[in-house]
Amino acid sequence: MIPNDLKSLKKISSRLKVVFKTISISLGGIVFIILFLEIFLRSEYSQYNVFGPFGDLPERLVPTINSKGFRDVDHSFDKPDSVVRVLFLGDSFTFGFSVADNEVYTNIFAELAGPTVEVINLSWPGWNTKNQLDVLTNWVGWNYINFMYSNDTLWNYSIPDLLKEYNNRGKNSLKNELDYLKEQYRKSSDKRIYELYSKYGLSGTDYLRKLFQLQNELSISSKTEPLGILYKPDVVVIGFVLNDVIPNEEQLLARNNLQIPFLIDLDVIRFLNHKLNRLHIKYIEPKPFSNTLKSYYDLENKNWKNYEEVLVKLAGVLKENNIIGIAVPLVTGCWDESTKWYRIIRNKFEAVGIKTVDLCPSFNEKFSTVSWSELQALPNDRHPGPEVHKFYATEIWKNLEPIVKNLHNN
Repeated sequence: MIPNDLKSLKKISSRLKVVFKTISISLGGIVFIILFLEIFLRSEYSQYNVFGPFGDLPERLVPTINSKGFRDVDHSFDKPDSVVRVLFLGDSFTFGFSVADNEVYTNIFAELAGPTVEVINLSWPGWNTKNQLDVLTNWVGWNYINFMYSNDTLWNYSIPDLLKEYNNRGKNSLKNELDYLKEQYRKSSDKRIYELYSKYGLSGTDYLRKLFQLQNELSISSKTEPLGILYKPDVVVIGFVLNDVIPNEEQLLARNNLQIPFLIDLDVIRFLNHKLNRLHIKYIEPKPFSNTLKSYYDLENKNWKNYEEVLVKLAGVLKENNIIGIAVPLVTGCWDESTKWYRIIRNKFEAVGIKTVDLCPSFNEKFSTVSWSELQALPNDRHPGPEVHKFYATEIWKNLEPIVKNLHNN
């Protein structure tokens, strides 16, 4: 006879085998699902049609970056007499985030304008009007801390600004800023932006390394150059987006994002972070950024004074250099509230002598029956897609063609 305790051990062993088998099958199933989803997320079909890219951009969408670090071909500072130069300033819309080189509206504009018009694009994701004024008149090169926060915005922090703070406040004055930036970089769930930067040799870690060097290297050059002005443009077009009135750091704080820890570099993790944040915005903290935007278009907001000062400086630079300035609010929809905001910003530009173009009537006429989800660049990226870029280019050229002809005649 088998002792009772031996029988019990056999029963326990048998049960444990069942439990381990169940766990193994479950874990195997989970691993299979993760692998399947990872492979699917990396497929071009998913990236273009289902979920969008959560790692590398599709090769067709990787931007061509010139020697100055911008999405453009190289241009000489010497300007031929027979050419009219049109220089574009802007943020991710004008940069052409998530569309191919030949789909960016500045490049389509160049095709429409023909060989006697040279188009220069000095734009970058996350830039507001102050950043655009800096690249026109006070450019320090790529000594900027650019880091991604969620899938939506960039915070740009110039090295000279940090040097000024460092010199004014003492050797340990930047510790909080450094620690904060380092932590945000560590938690970031979307590495696409770093991979874009790394195409021309500056990854996110390189930027952070530059920042950390400030603690010991006070001799970092803050020499600037008027990069945009050096190109001697005849016309400067400011591609304006509604959040350009908001300082970079406030855009960052308006987006209180949740993150799943980045244990393994998988698209699946970035995908889950994206879905988690969509749920957070929908059910827990609805429209935090929209509320910030709305507050900025309250004309009683004290921050308008700061923005108006930037516009006055911009208008002064254009006038001093005999450059025609055109501001074009790049509309993504003209409902009652946004139409009011676009009108406010057009009035602000025109008050300082910068002409504007109102795209709302033609946008509504062309896209009134189309939802933005059909027009956006990618399933997970609400930047304008190819159709909208083509619209921008066509409408801007329609407004600039008489100006360009007049410049040729003179």
